[in-house]
Amino acid sequence: MKYSDPLGKWLWGVATSAHQSEGNNVRNDWYHFEMLPRRIKRGDKSGKATDFWNRFEEDIRLAKDFGMNTFRFSLEWSRIIPKPDVVDNSALAHYQKIIDTIREYKLEPMVTLHHFTLPKWIANEGGWVNKRNLDHWKFYVNVIAGNLENVMLWNTINEPNVVIAMGYFTGMFPPGNSFDVPGYVKAMRNILLAHGFAYHILKKYQPHSKIGIVKNITWFYPYRRWSFTENLLAGFFDYMFNEITLRALKTGKLPLSLQPVSFLKGSIDFFGLNYYTKSYVRIVEPGFIAMAKPHEFTTQMGQVPYPEGLRLAIKRVRDVGKPIVITENGVPTLDENVRKAYIEAHLREVEKAIQEGYDVRGYIYWSITDNFEWAEGFEPRFGLVEIDYATLERKPRKTAFWLKERMKNFRYPRNIS
Repeated sequence: MKYSDPLGKWLWGVATSAHQSEGNNVRNDWYHFEMLPRRIKRGDKSGKATDFWNRFEEDIRLAKDFGMNTFRFSLEWSRIIPKPDVVDNSALAHYQKIIDTIREYKLEPMVTLHHFTLPKWIANEGGWVNKRNLDHWKFYVNVIAGNLENVMLWNTINEPNVVIAMGYFTGMFPPGNSFDVPGYVKAMRNILLAHGFAYHILKKYQPHSKIGIVKNITWFYPYRRWSFTENLLAGFFDYMFNEITLRALKTGKLPLSLQPVSFLKGSIDFFGLNYYTKSYVRIVEPGFIAMAKPHEFTTQMGQVPYPEGLRLAIKRVRDVGKPIVITENGVPTLDENVRKAYIEAHLREVEKAIQEGYDVRGYIYWSITDNFEWAEGFEPRFGLVEIDYATLERKPRKTAFWLKERMKNFRYPRNIS
Protein backbone atom coordinates (compact mmCIF):
# COMPACT_ATOMS: atom_id res chain seq x y z
CA MET A 1 0.00 0.00 0.00
CA LYS A 2 1.31 3.46 -0.93
CA TYR A 3 0.80 6.60 1.13
CA SER A 4 1.40 10.26 0.39
CA ASP A 5 4.36 12.08 1.89
CA PRO A 6 3.48 12.46 5.61
CA LEU A 7 5.63 15.59 5.87
CA GLY A 8 3.36 17.27 3.34
CA LYS A 9 0.70 17.79 5.97
CA TRP A 10 0.82 19.33 9.42
CA LEU A 11 1.51 16.56 11.94
CA TRP A 12 0.00 16.91 15.36
CA GLY A 13 -0.53 14.21 17.88
CA VAL A 14 0.74 12.42 20.94
CA ALA A 15 3.50 10.02 21.90
CA THR A 16 3.97 7.06 24.19
CA SER A 17 7.18 5.17 24.98
CA ALA A 18 8.59 1.65 24.89
CA HIS A 19 7.75 0.95 28.52
CA GLN A 20 4.16 1.95 27.84
CA SER A 21 4.12 -0.53 24.96
CA GLU A 22 4.52 -3.61 27.09
CA GLY A 23 1.68 -5.49 28.72
CA ASN A 24 3.39 -8.31 30.60
CA ASN A 25 5.33 -8.23 33.83
CA VAL A 26 9.09 -7.98 33.50
CA ARG A 27 10.88 -11.15 32.43
CA ASN A 28 14.52 -11.88 33.09
CA ASP A 29 15.53 -11.32 29.48
CA TRP A 30 13.78 -7.96 29.16
CA TYR A 31 14.27 -4.38 30.21
CA HIS A 32 17.70 -2.97 30.53
CA PHE A 33 16.19 -0.23 32.69
CA GLU A 34 15.03 -2.63 35.39
CA MET A 35 18.66 -3.50 36.12
CA LEU A 36 18.90 -0.45 38.39
CA PRO A 37 15.71 -0.55 40.48
CA ARG A 38 17.51 1.24 43.32
CA ARG A 39 17.79 4.31 41.09
CA ILE A 40 14.05 4.55 40.44
CA LYS A 41 12.22 6.79 42.88
CA ARG A 42 10.13 5.09 45.56
CA GLY A 43 11.35 1.76 44.23
CA ASP A 44 8.76 1.81 41.43
CA LYS A 45 8.90 -0.92 38.80
CA SER A 46 7.39 -0.54 35.37
CA GLY A 47 5.53 -3.86 35.34
CA LYS A 48 2.56 -3.44 33.01
CA ALA A 49 3.08 0.33 33.00
CA THR A 50 -0.05 1.68 31.30
CA ASP A 51 -0.74 -1.70 29.66
CA PHE A 52 -0.68 -0.12 26.21
CA TRP A 53 0.21 -3.56 24.86
CA ASN A 54 -3.34 -4.70 25.56
CA ARG A 55 -5.18 -1.36 25.60
CA PHE A 56 -3.63 0.28 22.54
CA GLU A 57 -6.90 0.69 20.68
CA GLU A 58 -8.40 2.64 23.58
CA ASP A 59 -5.47 5.08 23.56
CA ILE A 60 -5.50 5.40 19.78
CA ARG A 61 -9.23 6.10 19.85
CA LEU A 62 -8.68 8.82 22.46
CA ALA A 63 -6.05 10.47 20.26
CA LYS A 64 -8.59 10.48 17.43
CA ASP A 65 -11.25 11.92 19.74
CA PHE A 66 -8.83 14.74 20.57
CA GLY A 67 -8.66 15.66 16.89
CA MET A 68 -5.11 14.44 16.29
CA ASN A 69 -3.69 13.00 13.09
CA THR A 70 -0.43 11.40 14.34
CA PHE A 71 0.35 8.72 16.92
CA ARG A 72 3.95 8.13 17.95
CA PHE A 73 4.92 4.94 19.78
CA SER A 74 8.06 2.86 20.33
CA LEU A 75 9.11 -0.70 19.72
CA GLU A 76 10.77 -2.82 22.41
CA TRP A 77 13.91 -4.43 21.00
CA SER A 78 13.97 -7.13 23.68
CA ARG A 79 10.39 -8.18 22.98
CA ILE A 80 11.12 -8.71 19.27
CA ILE A 81 14.62 -10.22 19.70
CA PRO A 82 14.49 -11.89 23.15
CA LYS A 83 17.76 -13.76 22.53
CA PRO A 84 20.59 -13.31 20.01
CA ASP A 85 19.33 -13.98 16.47
CA VAL A 86 15.95 -15.21 17.78
CA VAL A 87 12.89 -13.45 16.38
CA ASP A 88 9.55 -13.46 18.21
CA ASN A 89 7.14 -13.43 15.28
CA SER A 90 4.12 -13.11 17.56
CA ALA A 91 5.53 -9.81 18.86
CA LEU A 92 6.04 -8.58 15.29
CA ALA A 93 2.47 -9.52 14.46
CA HIS A 94 1.18 -7.65 17.49
CA TYR A 95 3.13 -4.51 16.59
CA GLN A 96 1.73 -4.76 13.06
CA LYS A 97 -1.75 -4.90 14.57
CA ILE A 98 -1.01 -1.69 16.50
CA ILE A 99 0.18 0.01 13.30
CA ASP A 100 -2.86 -1.17 11.35
CA THR A 101 -5.18 0.05 14.11
CA ILE A 102 -3.57 3.49 14.01
CA ARG A 103 -4.20 3.51 10.26
CA GLU A 104 -7.81 2.37 10.74
CA TYR A 105 -8.40 5.45 12.90
CA LYS A 106 -6.93 7.60 10.10
CA LEU A 107 -3.87 8.55 12.12
CA GLU A 108 -0.27 8.59 10.90
CA PRO A 109 1.87 6.05 12.79
CA MET A 110 5.30 7.34 13.81
CA VAL A 111 7.40 4.40 14.99
CA THR A 112 10.56 4.65 17.11
CA LEU A 113 13.08 1.80 16.95
CA HIS A 114 14.90 2.48 20.22
CA HIS A 115 13.56 4.36 23.25
CA PHE A 116 16.04 4.03 26.14
CA THR A 117 15.77 0.31 26.88
CA LEU A 118 18.11 -2.50 25.81
CA PRO A 119 17.71 -6.27 26.02
CA LYS A 120 19.53 -7.54 29.09
CA TRP A 121 21.61 -9.84 26.94
CA ILE A 122 22.88 -6.77 25.06
CA ALA A 123 23.47 -4.91 28.32
CA ASN A 124 25.45 -7.86 29.65
CA GLU A 125 27.72 -7.58 26.61
CA GLY A 126 28.53 -3.93 27.32
CA GLY A 127 25.51 -2.15 25.84
CA TRP A 128 26.32 0.80 23.61
CA VAL A 129 29.98 0.88 24.70
CA ASN A 130 30.64 -2.42 22.90
CA LYS A 131 30.87 -1.75 19.15
CA ARG A 132 30.24 -5.43 18.41
CA ASN A 133 26.67 -4.96 19.61
CA LEU A 134 26.07 -2.92 16.47
CA ASP A 135 25.84 -6.19 14.57
CA HIS A 136 22.95 -7.23 16.83
CA TRP A 137 21.38 -3.81 16.27
CA LYS A 138 21.61 -4.20 12.48
CA PHE A 139 19.97 -7.62 12.73
CA TYR A 140 17.11 -6.10 14.74
CA VAL A 141 16.60 -3.22 12.30
CA ASN A 142 16.63 -5.57 9.31
CA VAL A 143 13.92 -7.64 10.99
CA ILE A 144 11.81 -4.53 11.57
CA ALA A 145 12.32 -3.03 8.13
CA GLY A 146 11.63 -6.32 6.40
CA ASN A 147 8.44 -7.16 8.29
CA LEU A 148 6.54 -4.12 9.58
CA GLU A 149 4.40 -2.46 6.93
CA ASN A 150 2.31 0.67 6.45
CA VAL A 151 4.76 2.96 8.27
CA MET A 152 5.87 6.15 6.55
CA LEU A 153 7.41 7.91 9.58
CA TRP A 154 10.29 6.30 11.46
CA ASN A 155 12.46 7.50 14.33
CA THR A 156 15.72 5.61 14.76
CA ILE A 157 16.95 6.56 18.24
CA ASN A 158 15.05 8.49 20.89
CA GLU A 159 17.27 11.04 22.66
CA PRO A 160 20.68 9.39 22.27
CA ASN A 161 22.20 12.21 24.28
CA VAL A 162 19.84 11.62 27.23
CA VAL A 163 20.14 7.84 27.50
CA ILE A 164 23.95 8.00 27.29
CA ALA A 165 24.31 11.00 29.60
CA MET A 166 22.06 9.42 32.21
CA GLY A 167 24.01 6.16 31.95
CA TYR A 168 27.56 7.55 31.95
CA PHE A 169 27.37 10.98 33.61
CA THR A 170 24.58 10.99 36.20
CA GLY A 171 24.47 7.23 36.76
CA MET A 172 20.65 7.26 36.93
CA PHE A 173 20.20 4.97 33.92
CA PRO A 174 22.04 1.70 33.25
CA PRO A 175 24.89 0.95 33.45
CA GLY A 176 24.89 3.44 36.34
CA ASN A 177 28.29 5.09 35.77
CA SER A 178 29.02 8.58 37.05
CA PHE A 179 31.36 11.03 35.24
CA ASP A 180 32.59 8.24 32.97
CA VAL A 181 33.75 10.48 30.11
CA PRO A 182 35.51 7.69 28.13
CA GLY A 183 32.40 5.51 28.41
CA TYR A 184 30.21 8.42 27.37
CA VAL A 185 32.27 9.13 24.27
CA LYS A 186 32.39 5.47 23.21
CA ALA A 187 28.66 4.99 23.76
CA MET A 188 27.80 8.21 21.90
CA ARG A 189 29.94 7.19 18.95
CA ASN A 190 28.27 3.80 18.73
CA ILE A 191 24.71 4.99 19.21
CA LEU A 192 25.18 7.57 16.46
CA LEU A 193 26.59 4.86 14.19
CA ALA A 194 23.52 2.80 15.10
CA HIS A 195 21.35 5.65 13.86
CA GLY A 196 23.25 5.79 10.57
CA PHE A 197 22.98 2.05 10.03
CA ALA A 198 19.25 2.13 10.80
CA TYR A 199 18.61 5.01 8.40
CA HIS A 200 20.16 3.21 5.45
CA ILE A 201 18.62 -0.18 6.29
CA LEU A 202 15.14 1.35 6.47
CA LYS A 203 15.74 3.22 3.22
CA LYS A 204 16.76 0.00 1.51
CA TYR A 205 13.51 -1.74 2.41
CA GLN A 206 11.21 1.29 2.43
CA PRO A 207 12.71 3.99 0.19
CA HIS A 208 9.65 6.25 0.27
CA SER A 209 9.44 6.43 4.08
CA LYS A 210 10.65 9.46 6.02
CA ILE A 211 13.22 8.76 8.72
CA GLY A 212 14.44 10.97 11.53
CA ILE A 213 16.36 10.90 14.77
CA VAL A 214 14.82 12.29 17.97
CA LYS A 215 17.12 14.73 19.72
CA ASN A 216 16.43 16.49 23.01
CA ILE A 217 17.77 20.04 23.20
CA THR A 218 18.44 21.38 26.69
CA TRP A 219 19.95 24.81 27.21
CA PHE A 220 22.80 25.04 29.72
CA TYR A 221 23.36 28.36 31.47
CA PRO A 222 25.85 29.33 34.17
CA TYR A 223 24.17 29.51 37.56
CA ARG A 224 26.15 32.70 38.16
CA ARG A 225 26.60 34.73 34.99
CA TRP A 226 29.82 36.27 36.26
CA SER A 227 31.49 32.91 36.94
CA PHE A 228 34.15 32.11 34.33
CA THR A 229 34.24 28.46 35.44
CA GLU A 230 30.49 27.99 35.19
CA ASN A 231 30.40 29.64 31.76
CA LEU A 232 33.16 27.30 30.64
CA LEU A 233 31.37 24.26 32.03
CA ALA A 234 28.09 25.34 30.41
CA GLY A 235 29.85 25.33 27.06
CA PHE A 236 31.34 21.89 27.80
CA PHE A 237 27.96 20.39 28.71
CA ASP A 238 26.35 21.97 25.66
CA TYR A 239 28.98 20.36 23.44
CA MET A 240 28.66 16.94 25.07
CA PHE A 241 24.86 16.96 25.27
CA ASN A 242 23.86 18.83 22.12
CA GLU A 243 26.64 19.58 19.68
CA ILE A 244 28.06 16.05 19.31
CA THR A 245 24.82 14.83 17.76
CA LEU A 246 24.21 17.93 15.65
CA ARG A 247 27.79 17.85 14.36
CA ALA A 248 27.50 14.18 13.39
CA LEU A 249 24.36 14.86 11.36
CA LYS A 250 25.80 17.96 9.68
CA THR A 251 29.33 16.75 8.94
CA GLY A 252 29.45 13.02 9.70
CA LYS A 253 32.16 13.63 12.31
CA LEU A 254 32.06 11.70 15.57
CA PRO A 255 33.79 12.76 18.81
CA LEU A 256 37.55 12.18 18.78
CA SER A 257 37.44 11.46 15.02
CA LEU A 258 39.13 13.52 12.34
CA GLN A 259 37.61 11.72 9.36
CA PRO A 260 33.85 11.99 8.81
CA VAL A 261 31.68 8.91 8.56
CA SER A 262 30.16 9.25 5.11
CA PHE A 263 26.88 7.47 5.85
CA LEU A 264 26.14 9.71 8.87
CA LYS A 265 26.21 13.08 7.15
CA GLY A 266 22.65 14.08 6.26
CA SER A 267 21.26 10.74 7.44
CA ILE A 268 17.79 12.07 8.27
CA ASP A 269 14.75 13.18 6.28
CA PHE A 270 13.45 15.23 9.20
CA PHE A 271 14.77 16.32 12.59
CA GLY A 272 12.73 15.12 15.57
CA LEU A 273 13.09 17.82 18.24
CA ASN A 274 12.25 17.08 21.88
CA TYR A 275 12.15 20.07 24.18
CA TYR A 276 11.24 20.58 27.85
CA THR A 277 13.45 22.90 29.87
CA LYS A 278 16.80 24.51 30.64
CA SER A 279 19.46 23.64 33.22
CA TYR A 280 22.03 25.58 35.20
CA VAL A 281 25.66 24.64 35.62
CA ARG A 282 26.67 25.19 39.24
CA ILE A 283 30.06 24.00 40.43
CA VAL A 284 28.90 23.55 44.04
CA GLU A 285 25.92 21.41 43.04
CA PRO A 286 26.42 17.64 43.21
CA GLY A 287 26.79 16.55 39.61
CA PHE A 288 27.30 20.18 38.49
CA ILE A 289 23.72 20.56 37.20
CA ALA A 290 20.99 22.48 38.99
CA MET A 291 17.50 22.31 37.53
CA ALA A 292 16.27 25.57 39.03
CA LYS A 293 17.10 28.60 41.13
CA PRO A 294 15.31 29.07 44.45
CA HIS A 295 12.81 31.67 43.16
CA GLU A 296 11.78 29.81 40.00
CA PHE A 297 8.56 27.85 39.44
CA THR A 298 9.18 24.15 38.85
CA THR A 299 7.17 21.17 37.63
CA GLN A 300 6.81 17.77 39.33
CA MET A 301 10.24 16.83 37.98
CA GLY A 302 11.90 20.02 39.15
CA GLN A 303 12.04 21.50 35.65
CA VAL A 304 11.71 25.21 34.94
CA PRO A 305 9.31 26.05 32.08
CA TYR A 306 11.29 28.03 29.50
CA PRO A 307 9.04 28.41 26.44
CA GLU A 308 11.33 30.71 24.45
CA GLY A 309 13.92 27.96 24.61
CA LEU A 310 11.82 25.94 22.16
CA ARG A 311 12.06 28.64 19.51
CA LEU A 312 15.78 28.94 20.18
CA ALA A 313 16.11 25.18 19.76
CA ILE A 314 14.24 25.31 16.44
CA LYS A 315 16.66 27.99 15.26
CA ARG A 316 19.65 25.98 16.36
CA VAL A 317 18.74 22.73 14.62
CA ARG A 318 17.86 24.49 11.36
CA ASP A 319 21.53 24.20 10.38
CA VAL A 320 21.06 20.44 9.97
CA GLY A 321 19.12 21.39 6.85
CA LYS A 322 16.02 19.23 7.25
CA PRO A 323 12.35 19.82 8.16
CA ILE A 324 11.68 19.86 11.91
CA VAL A 325 8.98 17.99 13.79
CA ILE A 326 8.48 18.69 17.50
CA THR A 327 8.38 15.04 18.58
CA GLU A 328 7.99 15.71 22.32
CA ASN A 329 6.95 18.66 24.44
CA GLY A 330 4.98 18.41 27.65
CA VAL A 331 4.78 19.06 31.35
CA PRO A 332 4.45 16.83 34.44
CA THR A 333 1.87 18.44 36.70
CA LEU A 334 -1.32 17.80 38.66
CA ASP A 335 -2.57 21.33 37.90
CA GLU A 336 -4.46 21.57 34.61
CA ASN A 337 -4.08 25.35 34.60
CA VAL A 338 -0.31 24.83 34.55
CA ARG A 339 -0.57 22.23 31.78
CA LYS A 340 -2.71 24.50 29.65
CA ALA A 341 -0.46 27.52 30.20
CA TYR A 342 2.67 25.47 29.45
CA ILE A 343 1.30 24.12 26.17
CA GLU A 344 -0.06 27.49 25.08
CA ALA A 345 3.24 29.25 25.74
CA HIS A 346 5.19 26.65 23.76
CA LEU A 347 2.71 26.58 20.87
CA ARG A 348 3.09 30.34 20.56
CA GLU A 349 6.85 29.93 20.25
CA VAL A 350 6.34 27.34 17.50
CA GLU A 351 4.01 29.73 15.69
CA LYS A 352 6.59 32.53 15.97
CA ALA A 353 9.29 30.26 14.56
CA ILE A 354 7.04 29.33 11.61
CA GLN A 355 6.28 33.00 10.96
CA GLU A 356 10.03 33.68 10.97
CA GLY A 357 10.47 31.13 8.20
CA TYR A 358 11.67 28.03 10.05
CA ASP A 359 10.56 24.77 8.49
CA VAL A 360 8.49 23.17 11.28
CA ARG A 361 6.12 20.42 10.15
CA GLY A 362 4.44 19.20 13.33
CA TYR A 363 3.90 19.20 17.08
CA ILE A 364 3.53 16.04 19.18
CA TYR A 365 2.62 16.28 22.85
CA TRP A 366 4.25 14.05 25.47
CA SER A 367 2.21 12.11 26.30
CA ILE A 368 -1.21 10.62 25.53
CA THR A 369 -1.47 9.12 29.03
CA ASP A 370 0.39 9.34 32.29
CA ASN A 371 3.32 6.95 32.12
CA PHE A 372 6.24 5.26 33.82
CA GLU A 373 8.74 8.10 33.59
CA TRP A 374 12.00 6.13 33.80
CA ALA A 375 14.03 7.05 36.92
CA GLU A 376 11.16 9.22 38.16
CA GLY A 377 8.77 6.27 38.32
CA PHE A 378 5.01 6.77 38.21
CA GLU A 379 4.74 10.09 40.08
CA PRO A 380 5.09 12.60 37.19
CA ARG A 381 1.80 13.16 35.40
CA PHE A 382 2.41 14.18 31.79
CA GLY A 383 -0.75 12.74 30.30
CA LEU A 384 -3.62 14.37 28.51
CA VAL A 385 -5.33 11.31 29.95
CA GLU A 386 -5.13 10.43 33.63
CA ILE A 387 -4.25 6.84 34.52
CA ASP A 388 -5.60 5.24 37.67
CA TYR A 389 -2.72 2.83 38.28
CA ALA A 390 -4.86 0.63 40.54
CA THR A 391 -7.37 -0.11 37.77
CA LEU A 392 -5.59 1.29 34.65
CA GLU A 393 -8.78 3.21 33.89
CA ARG A 394 -8.31 6.13 31.45
CA LYS A 395 -9.87 9.51 32.24
CA PRO A 396 -9.32 12.40 29.79
CA ARG A 397 -8.22 15.65 31.36
CA LYS A 398 -9.82 18.98 30.47
CA THR A 399 -6.66 20.14 28.73
CA ALA A 400 -7.11 17.48 26.05
CA PHE A 401 -10.36 19.06 24.87
CA TRP A 402 -8.98 22.59 25.18
CA LEU A 403 -6.01 21.53 23.03
CA LYS A 404 -8.34 20.09 20.38
CA GLU A 405 -9.94 23.53 19.98
CA ARG A 406 -6.61 25.37 20.23
CA MET A 407 -5.12 23.41 17.35
CA LYS A 408 -8.02 24.37 15.08
CA ASN A 409 -6.64 27.91 15.20
CA PHE A 410 -2.96 26.96 15.03
CA ARG A 411 -1.07 28.94 12.39
CA TYR A 412 0.40 26.22 10.19
CA PRO A 413 3.17 26.75 7.67
CA ARG A 414 1.74 28.07 4.39
CA ASN A 415 3.34 25.40 2.25
CA ILE A 416 1.75 22.35 3.92
CA SER A 417 -1.87 21.29 4.30
